[in-house]
Amino acid sequence: MRAVLAAALVCFVSSLVYCAAPIEGETPRTEAIKANFDKLVSEDKEVKREALLYFGKVDKTFAAEVPLFTASLKDERNQVRAISAFALGKIGKAAAGSIPAVEKLLTDSSATVQKYARQALERLRPFKLDPKKPAVGEAAKAQSPSAPSISIHEAAEKGDLETIKKHVAAGTNINSTDWRDGETPLHRAITRGQTEAAKLLIEKGCNINIGRTKDGDTPLDMAEGRGRTEIAKLLREKEAKRSSKQRPSQFSKVEPRQMADAFEQALVERWAYYKANNANFGPSITKLRKSAQQLSSNQLGIELQKIIALGIDGHAGVKGYSLPGRYLPFLIMPSGNKYVAFKPGRSGFLSEGFPFITAIDGLPLSVWIKAAKTMVSKGSPQYVQNHCLRLLRSIEYLREQLGVKHSNTLQVELTSRDNSKKKIINLPLSNRRPLYGVFPNKPSSLIPENIGYLRLRSMDRNAVDEILRWMPKFRETKGMIVDVRSNGGGTREALRIFYSFLVAADSTPRVANCAKYRLHPDFDRDHLAARFMYEETDSKWTEAGRSAITKFKDKFKPQWNPPEKEFSKWHYLVLSRMDLPSVYHYDKPVVVLMNAKCFSATDIFLSGLKGIPNVFLLGKPSGGGSARSVTLQLGNFSVRLASMASFNPDGRLFDGNGIQPDIRVDPLPEYYIGGRDNMLEAAVELINQ
Repeated sequence: MRAVLAAALVCFVSSLVYCAAPIEGETPRTEAIKANFDKLVSEDKEVKREALLYFGKVDKTFAAEVPLFTASLKDERNQVRAISAFALGKIGKAAAGSIPAVEKLLTDSSATVQKYARQALERLRPFKLDPKKPAVGEAAKAQSPSAPSISIHEAAEKGDLETIKKHVAAGTNINSTDWRDGETPLHRAITRGQTEAAKLLIEKGCNINIGRTKDGDTPLDMAEGRGRTEIAKLLREKEAKRSSKQRPSQFSKVEPRQMADAFEQALVERWAYYKANNANFGPSITKLRKSAQQLSSNQLGIELQKIIALGIDGHAGVKGYSLPGRYLPFLIMPSGNKYVAFKPGRSGFLSEGFPFITAIDGLPLSVWIKAAKTMVSKGSPQYVQNHCLRLLRSIEYLREQLGVKHSNTLQVELTSRDNSKKKIINLPLSNRRPLYGVFPNKPSSLIPENIGYLRLRSMDRNAVDEILRWMPKFRETKGMIVDVRSNGGGTREALRIFYSFLVAADSTPRVANCAKYRLHPDFDRDHLAARFMYEETDSKWTEAGRSAITKFKDKFKPQWNPPEKEFSKWHYLVLSRMDLPSVYHYDKPVVVLMNAKCFSATDIFLSGLKGIPNVFLLGKPSGGGSARSVTLQLGNFSVRLASMASFNPDGRLFDGNGIQPDIRVDPLPEYYIGGRDNMLEAAVELINQ
């Protein structure tokens, strides 16, 4: 982990001079800490690395140094503030008094400092004494309400106001960044367009200036970028701040035709997948350029999205527009070659005894899906299907595209399980878009028959913590199920740690991913470092790691060859066993449950595990996506594009393909409403065999 820390922090060590102010209560370590602060500004990388390794050793035995690190939170240099917050988090309970000082860094001008402040607070907040709560000795006299089982982030994105209020009453941290991309509940409410939830969180005093870990975006950045006009207005009234980070190619004021030019320039110069599927973007951009002046801002955003959708990039998209009209009052998901219609909240099928939907307003479901495809990237079949079904929620917009007569109700045709009976029902349109959420909600546990069940809902810090928490408890189990269904991604740290438990100490490293990034002035040589990907000649590789790359290169044949003049050299993700105290070799059967909603870092997770002798991937193919996305602003729109062309070890691109399971199992209709989970049953049966 120290090496990881060093790699993560070296990149933002600057050349400013450290001004060491006198610190009261100096300790024997004071001089060493100050000296290592100084080393952070050295131009010698090895000296910087030495300092970072020193701070990596900080633990609770550094309690006496809390005043020094706390005072250093006010240092003028970004990296000193960041490393001081990191150190206080590592010290733990003894540093609880520094929590207010660390919390002030959540609005720091540096996104990096904000990130390390959040990580420190995650470690420190369990030790925070809440003055509104009774002291330890009085706890039995006054119990606070317990927090709801659904997280405050999920409640925010669903617009569940009552659950948010219960969390507030229970003392839940409403500024928690314990979510994918380091987002707060306010970020989630804005992302999902839940205006009332956002208002409630602001009313309850949430911090409106926290930037998310992924890109530093504050709530105001996201509200303006996603066209959440009412929320953005409220945030500006509250004097909310925008991120200080400058995004590349920000065209704040551009005419529609100029926007079309800037958009095309971005695709040609930045997009890694611009030529990957031989899509012809030219005619569509020319058509847009001619009609742009007559389009409303919202229509312009929709047309930009349709152009993006000609490519295979599953991460790419345009934000800042909305599909007009009302919504489906239910949700749809696939089961084999049929589609299941169920109520929001998963409380039951749309009509008991008739789980499958075949038509809406007299048109086969396939017609509606085809209409939705114009807005969806040409990714893998499972990716396209998944995103088309999500778009069907905007049913009134699709009605207009298909020329279906306007009505306040929907005619829905359903069939029984054996297709012997049909039923037609009429339902009113909904003013609120129904949400799928992350499903299933089953927590990690030891399940019957001595089997471990590890649930990873997202590839973030929670996943790392979940792995490190449960793997020691699973040591004596006869098998393990890892459930990553509907996991939309995050980072690759969970893969690197979990992989360490699945291979022997003397195992040889293996390449799990290789990629090239677009050559552009905004993309540095370490552009893929956050993905733990480096060139073959990089000094970070061990001899064994470089040997694995050399052997891999001899056999690797990419599905598509990115043009050499437009792309970097090949970069590699090499997996090897990490030297962590809790790691042991788990050699029992491991079954990984997957589906089409597995995406991005979860695709990489599945790729990294596929082929390990005791690991079986079970379920449906993953969505397929790996991008190193970058975002640029075009007027009111934010455009997200892949800067990296990313390949599976077998040579196929992740985008357009995904990862195939070793054993194909489709979910039964009951799975979607919290009933029988036949995929989990199949995993248990496989382990018992």
